[in-house]
Amino acid sequence: MKLNSPLAIIVGRIVALGLAVLSAPVVARAIGPEGRGETATVIAMCILLPVLVGLGLPLEVRRLASTDPNLRVLDTARKIVAATFPISVLVAWTATQTLLESLDARAKVAAFVAIALSHLNLSWACDVSVLVANRGYLWILALQVVQPSVYLAGVIVLWSSGGATTATVIYANTAASFVTFATGLVATRRHRGLVPVPSRGVVRSSVKYFGSSLAEAASSRLDQVLALSLLGASEAGLYSVASTVSSLPSSVAQGMASSAFPRVVRASGPGRRSEVRRVLRQTLALSALLSLVLVCVGPLGLKVIFGPQFEGATAALLVLSISSMVANVGFVATACLNATGKGMQTTAIQAISLITSVGSLALLGPLYGSVGAACASGIGSVLLVTFATSRLRVSARAMAPSLGDIRAGLARLVSH
Repeated sequence: MKLNSPLAIIVGRIVALGLAVLSAPVVARAIGPEGRGETATVIAMCILLPVLVGLGLPLEVRRLASTDPNLRVLDTARKIVAATFPISVLVAWTATQTLLESLDARAKVAAFVAIALSHLNLSWACDVSVLVANRGYLWILALQVVQPSVYLAGVIVLWSSGGATTATVIYANTAASFVTFATGLVATRRHRGLVPVPSRGVVRSSVKYFGSSLAEAASSRLDQVLALSLLGASEAGLYSVASTVSSLPSSVAQGMASSAFPRVVRASGPGRRSEVRRVLRQTLALSALLSLVLVCVGPLGLKVIFGPQFEGATAALLVLSISSMVANVGFVATACLNATGKGMQTTAIQAISLITSVGSLALLGPLYGSVGAACASGIGSVLLVTFATSRLRVSARAMAPSLGDIRAGLARLVSH
């Protein structure tokens, strides 16, 4: 088994999610459900904004780096990232005057700083893209783990010292993002390339991935932003916890997509279609297995790790555990669409899925709380998979997995 393989991405994803699960109860106990709701909203904005201002940049960086490793695409990407800083500052000011108006004065300042510096997340997202193209899986593992590690350490110190507030927890997350940014600089120092790439050409080409990237990020984070106003602080906190735990199987999708993307880019004709069908079958097989495990042990883990106050998240967790299997297939399917250069089609598909999911959340959330939000997420995932596989010309029969696909999927993840 090779350490520097897609399996490293899964290990990193699992460790990162495990650290997130550990930090969630610490934050909840330190600043209460309302404070958790406020910090979750700010953190979600810090994840969404880089995607908004990035205009699909990480995916274009991945495509270019996969096509020709000699291109100096990373230097160009960092110049573009630096140019987004004024936009981030403007959005930070607007957010603190509108959506985050209910925060106290110190929390508003912390939120402003966090959102203004969120473009650093775009920088290390581009670093990850280059590492995927160059198969630097161990460094990807490091980038996945460093942010939640620093954040968890920060909130534990704040909690134990009695200094935990909404503001200080937000600062801890900002510090973690900066450390990750610095780690990305170190991780990619050997992947600078030799052939210059004009910024204008990169921006022009990346725009076709913009909608896809935004919709993908919004699909996983916009509900967290909207939950605060649609569900209330308590139910939003339960949904946030259920989402965190149920996202554990997504590590498979991350690894499978990272493995398949360069192969799909370089393949053509029947070979490309075969690769797409294989990776979707293997993703479904592994995801189904993990979802079954999560359904069986998730409720008990929820009670043990988070405490009795989060038992109300059990129903939402069960719904999300099942829908995560569908979401994984959708993630890999859209990655394959992007790899074939169909960025605009992916954008349209994800936009439809996102609109449906948000509409369902607005309808079901106020009525059924966290369970309604979980159902809304599942509806969006089903729609995404239906349209994405249709555009890839992959039928339901072609995706039907077997036990052999479990073995083949594991082999893919541990191979170089």
